[in-house]
Amino acid sequence: MPHSERENQLSRLARLQGSDPGVFVLAVHSFAEAYMRSVCVPDNPAYDTFYAYLDAFRSDLVRRNGDEPHAQRYAVLGLMRRAHALTNDVRHRFVSLDTEMARAATQHLLQFCLIAGIESDELQTVESYLDVWKERRTVSQLAHELTETGYRLHVAQAESRALTERVTELEGIRERFEQLSREHTDLSRRIADLEQRTSGKDAKIDSLRSERAKLTEELRSLRRRQGELDDAQAYVDALSQISIYTRTRLDYERTIVRLTAEQKQVLQQISLDHDFLVKGAAGTGKTLVLLKAIEAAKGQGELDLPEIQGSVALLTYTNTLVKYDRYLSSIMLKDRLGEGDRIATADQFLLERLQEIVPGARIAFKRDELEALLPQKLPPGFRANDLLAELEQVIWARRATREQYVDKMMDRPGMKKAVGRNGRAAVWEAAEAFVEAMERERLYARGYAAVRVIGAVNAAGAVPAREAGTTPAATGATEASGPSEAAGPTTFDYIFIDEAQDLPAIVLRALKACARRCVLLAGDADQSIYQPGFTFRQAGIDIQGRTRILKTNFRNSVQIHEKAEAFRRTVPGLDNENQPEAFRDGPQPEVFQTADSASLAALLLSRLRIFTETLGYERDNLCILVPTRTEYDLVRAQLDPAGYSLAQIRDADFSFQENRAVRISTLHSAKGLDFPVVLLFLPQAPFVGADLAPETTDRMQRNLLYVAATRAMDHLNIFTLDPPPDAATADLVACFRGSAQ
Repeated sequence: MPHSERENQLSRLARLQGSDPGVFVLAVHSFAEAYMRSVCVPDNPAYDTFYAYLDAFRSDLVRRNGDEPHAQRYAVLGLMRRAHALTNDVRHRFVSLDTEMARAATQHLLQFCLIAGIESDELQTVESYLDVWKERRTVSQLAHELTETGYRLHVAQAESRALTERVTELEGIRERFEQLSREHTDLSRRIADLEQRTSGKDAKIDSLRSERAKLTEELRSLRRRQGELDDAQAYVDALSQISIYTRTRLDYERTIVRLTAEQKQVLQQISLDHDFLVKGAAGTGKTLVLLKAIEAAKGQGELDLPEIQGSVALLTYTNTLVKYDRYLSSIMLKDRLGEGDRIATADQFLLERLQEIVPGARIAFKRDELEALLPQKLPPGFRANDLLAELEQVIWARRATREQYVDKMMDRPGMKKAVGRNGRAAVWEAAEAFVEAMERERLYARGYAAVRVIGAVNAAGAVPAREAGTTPAATGATEASGPSEAAGPTTFDYIFIDEAQDLPAIVLRALKACARRCVLLAGDADQSIYQPGFTFRQAGIDIQGRTRILKTNFRNSVQIHEKAEAFRRTVPGLDNENQPEAFRDGPQPEVFQTADSASLAALLLSRLRIFTETLGYERDNLCILVPTRTEYDLVRAQLDPAGYSLAQIRDADFSFQENRAVRISTLHSAKGLDFPVVLLFLPQAPFVGADLAPETTDRMQRNLLYVAATRAMDHLNIFTLDPPPDAATADLVACFRGSAQ
């Protein structure tokens, strides 16, 4: 195709933007087909169809570039294959398409030209008009479109499980129809060849004609059955049109790093001279704001923040979230982070500081390691687990003194049983003996390690002195310190802390001690899944007057957000300051229930196939969330035979940059992450620990389910038993089915 002709075609496409959406989508596909016809030929020239040229074009690209056939960059070809059926409806039945499909077609055109190597100034014009569809819609038109789509989805979802079976059948019919159509074409060609060489009265020709007649009848039968599945087709069409932006990794990445106006306003209010808290419910983009603050402060972003001259540490709770933050920072910050900067978990950061003052020190996270160091005689009524929980969640978490804990009988929020004054005195004595054993073995509980780091930083004078305290952890710290402690642990100019509400107060206090200038935090008490009774004041962090609340949920669709907020209102102690609003429409969440786990897993596979094979989502845009790792084998047993590989987010070699595998994670490890499609698989109740009071356990379970449900950007499917395994999951089902009171 001559260059001038292609320029003219692109110019025509640019002029069509803002016109009838269906005509524009049809024009985009016509442009793509014309280009493919000019550069490649199908393996079988008899298959003169758009789909045949798509396959030939992909094969040609693979040969030239040496890629895998399903390489990420070719995903747009699969999306165009899915969308082409809509253009046939425009061409043959003159149906109308909504403006979201026109926006999607614009994105498809740009990505198609990118992989085809088509360069033109007209493409910039096309891209600049990407929002023209939105701008040209009136409020009444928008309301009508959403009402129409919402109505079709509502009707279709009256029985989600039965509808899933009908969609699966519809896909099977389509595959069979395509196969038989190819066979029918081959037979017709063979018959025509034989007719030219014979008189037309040949036994071989008669046999082929009979075979073709059978194929014709089967094709008619399939077409009739396909017409009987019009509700399934309407359901697929509605899902396709209402969830258009995150089906490919490129679109997903663009979505998760796009700032809202509200986030920009909060960023402009951040001061790098004082502690600062960005607060918000799930989906408001707290992590993004932290990363954008680093980006801006490093002189890379668009916002006017003074450039950071010192070092930066970005810390969060889990290893998974560290990988995710690195993934986001690789998109946003590129090479701006220097050698002196650090992205790590708070625990890894704490261990590194501890080892600087106590070489060879370790932090024990397994109970049995710590239990071996406990005194043989435990306080009356306490088991080893009870004592460790009392130290970690009460005494060290709140940096309590003996006067506060024993004499003044301080509150112990969230703990299962009451402890009198004599019992507390015995606990205190056991704690002091425990500290001596930890110092001797250089094996530390996390809370004790945090106080050790605080003491070392203060002793070195790296920051203004803070109160030393007289907790059991401080006892013996000075005596155990050697020459290496005089220099103190490494400190950073700025420490950014993500998901701060899940870190014990004493750990946050230690991180604060390691910040020479300030800490910038992101947190939400309503998402706390580890720590009851959390406050930043306990951590010695002064954010009075320097807290900004994000109230726009940019992650979740309106439909997911509203139902998740309804469930959040069942959680005791709701933070009334956090009342976010969503703005992006999407498909309704769906709930699936069966009587047993095996059939529930089979249903999960059926839904996964719909998202990948029918709607065209890349596999790495789907995540299955499970209560514990024990469900991994149950899910894998269903997915492996179907050809779906699983990537466990907690695996050491897992990377967010990889694709072609469905992600799977526990509910806990999904904290802070985003996925276009979330399949929430709940054959049992979430586990939050055995040391908490029943009411605290229930609240933490609800927080965990809320966090899990709000990981979904576009689609949320919930799978659980009938009846649900616990009260929290039962309320989740009620809220997402719309039957909550």
